[in-house]
Amino acid sequence: MIVLSLVCNEKRPESDFEMQSYDVVLMDCQMPIMDGYQATAAIRERQAGNAKRLPIVDLTANSMEGDRDQCLAAGMDDYLSKPFSKNQLQQVLSRWLQSKTEGRVAPSEVTVVNKPASTSRTAAINTKFLDQLRELDPSGGFGLVRQILQVYLDSTGSTVRQVEQALATGDFDALCRAVHSLKSSSANVGAETLSGMFRQLEGLGREGKLDESSVIFCAARREYDQAVNEIRNLLVECA
Repeated sequence: MIVLSLVCNEKRPESDFEMQSYDVVLMDCQMPIMDGYQATAAIRERQAGNAKRLPIVDLTANSMEGDRDQCLAAGMDDYLSKPFSKNQLQQVLSRWLQSKTEGRVAPSEVTVVNKPASTSRTAAINTKFLDQLRELDPSGGFGLVRQILQVYLDSTGSTVRQVEQALATGDFDALCRAVHSLKSSSANVGAETLSGMFRQLEGLGREGKLDESSVIFCAARREYDQAVNEIRNLLVECA
């Protein structure tokens, strides 16, 4: 099985498609040079007349039905919302790899992980999600967990400041780019409530609602600070 994962790349991402034959493409829609919708359209255009259709699966932090429909309308075949488990990913890959000789199948309806139950150890981080990360670690240990949590700590502080600057200047394009990144990265560490706040903030930014955006960001900033504190504690526990 050869899987091409198209993520942020300095070159045009569809160029990777021409270098080798792939079984499945895992597509990130938010890329700086060419987004996932454009890359999908380019791949489909280059596949025109080819009886063998290359399955393209969107991996996204978006969970709205409209986002799912947009991905499918762009020519993608499936949609998997983050955070997802190893089993969910395996199910999607198995479905499309099996379907290669059976024709196109109906897209899946994999849903995002629900909000943390009241029994969750922490308020801001759903620690059950860390178990899913451990499933993805070949060693079964906490190496991948520590890496992802540390990357979150190292990278998101500057992005939060970008949100603050965008709100101060009324730059809604910059606001949407920053909160989209935070929405995705927060979901990746199990900060589900925080990810939802950034999703709401992204929607307000698209509508140009500055006052409402500022209110939501104040709440999101408090939730972010709590999440950071809990992640630091988790890193100590996982050491």
